[in-house]
Amino acid sequence: MAALQLTLKFLAFSALIFTFVEAYLSLNKIWKRKHEKVVAESISISAVFIGLFSGTVYSLDLALSGAWPSLVDQLVWVVFGVFQLFVAIGFWVAGERQKGIWKMIKSTFVQDRNEAADLVKLFIRPSGANQVLEILTQMAIIDQDLDDKEKECLDMFARDWNLKINWQDVENRLKGAKVSNYSQMHDSMEKYLLTFPPKDQVEQLIEVMNRLARLDEDFSESEQLILAELEGLKDAYVGGGADIKKLYIALVPQNKTQEEAMVNLFPNLERHELQNGSFAYWDGPFYSDKYAKTIAAKYEALSVFTTVTDQSFVPENNEGSQAEPVPA
Repeated sequence: MAALQLTLKFLAFSALIFTFVEAYLSLNKIWKRKHEKVVAESISISAVFIGLFSGTVYSLDLALSGAWPSLVDQLVWVVFGVFQLFVAIGFWVAGERQKGIWKMIKSTFVQDRNEAADLVKLFIRPSGANQVLEILTQMAIIDQDLDDKEKECLDMFARDWNLKINWQDVENRLKGAKVSNYSQMHDSMEKYLLTFPPKDQVEQLIEVMNRLARLDEDFSESEQLILAELEGLKDAYVGGGADIKKLYIALVPQNKTQEEAMVNLFPNLERHELQNGSFAYWDGPFYSDKYAKTIAAKYEALSVFTTVTDQSFVPENNEGSQAEPVPA
């Protein structure tokens, strides 16, 4: 076992060579063209910022975990992301730098915002337009606020796809509870994926949702929360579920009253037998820790024992399991 671990560690460090080569080749390709305006406009600054944020957080987690090969690998791409950022704002494009960094960044974000609809027009198929428009509408109101820019953007989508949005219904939905809005949007995305859309179409949809969330120049906590969860759903769909961490919520009623409440309020939850003869209800899968804990809070309001568990503790079918719920 020690020899195997040593071999794997050696291979992990050796793999860093390929990372440096890949980063160099990618950087070299752009470096020669960094002064061209068309190259700068081809890079989404919103996507770059998202990548830098997630890459930085991931790097900190790897540093605290002592996973040095993975940390170095991640830092290489963070540095590459910084380079992409400067290319995206046109730092090397003639005449652009004199505007000032902040103005360059702002104008690039404006361009991203104006082009948000273009991507949607390209990938939508008529059979999926209704579902996609509903998901985008839910994205616009997830923070319980509908900005005029978001409304104008959605109206444009609807016109292009020969659809109509019931704005009175949307206004009524704005009054709904945040957790309910999260669940509805999660369900809408799952139903959309059950139609088996092309994988590249799903990736493009997430990109458009990220842009839509920034139209009002306020990337709210609600938008960040649901997007992190939907990113996980997308990764599971595109990657076939392999190596994707899944989370479940386990609920164990403490008495008959709680059991009846669970059955009446949440009839779709799966019931599984535990090792000690008791049973638990399961909800999921989820793909974001923060999202799973947010959904778990609605169950905790019933004073039911609730915990977020890792996939490995979840029964494979409805015939029962010998596993106890274990906190993730």
